[in-house]
Amino acid sequence: MKKRFTGSPVSRYQVFTTSDGTFVVQWEPNYVQELLSGRYRAYEHKTDFGHPISDYELKQLKAAGRVEHFNRRYVWLYALPERGRFKVKTLEKSSRVRTYYLSTTLPGNHLPEIQALLKELELDQELLARNRNDFVVILGKNGAAFRSLGEAERAQVALQERAPEAFKNLTVAFTETKNNTSHQSPMPLTEPTLDDLIASQEDTSCTEDRQVVLAVTEQDEQEALVELLEKLK
Repeated sequence: MKKRFTGSPVSRYQVFTTSDGTFVVQWEPNYVQELLSGRYRAYEHKTDFGHPISDYELKQLKAAGRVEHFNRRYVWLYALPERGRFKVKTLEKSSRVRTYYLSTTLPGNHLPEIQALLKELELDQELLARNRNDFVVILGKNGAAFRSLGEAERAQVALQERAPEAFKNLTVAFTETKNNTSHQSPMPLTEPTLDDLIASQEDTSCTEDRQVVLAVTEQDEQEALVELLEKLK
């Protein structure tokens, strides 16, 4: 039986050593997180990059309890230290958003094969296979990322139960980005009258004489956006 790792897999190139010898994982082009302290820091590739992580260094990180497993393509990271544990400044939890997807570890040229398999399993309406960085990944309905780890794991189990051989290497992966939502004071709410509610049902002032141009390459994305826009008429 194939072992299922509890850590979160990231592409191996995202884990490296900086010029000052610190082990880091890169979440964004200009930010990295130190694996031993959990501290976020600014990063400039030209001056801060040291060298790709070696197997020996990854074994050190395993001994330190930061890495669960690794291979040529991925590194499975345990949860990093919580904010404040080492008395260093880190980004607030609310300033980062994590979304999940399933990595098949298959090269991008296997995409048609996986798409056909999802259709055969009658899961093509709920899951979508995509080519991401020349690897086949699986997303949720209409190509949306899974919003929670549990949701991604349920999809992983469903696929491995229905096609265990095809999805034997399926792993849960994630991307992490900044949450740019500004915190503004809410506008005071007023109770609408019945006349206001009736008028709002026929108000087209926001969309009247407006046109929408869709610049998408995927048919499923186009259909999803068209359906959404039709509801906004």
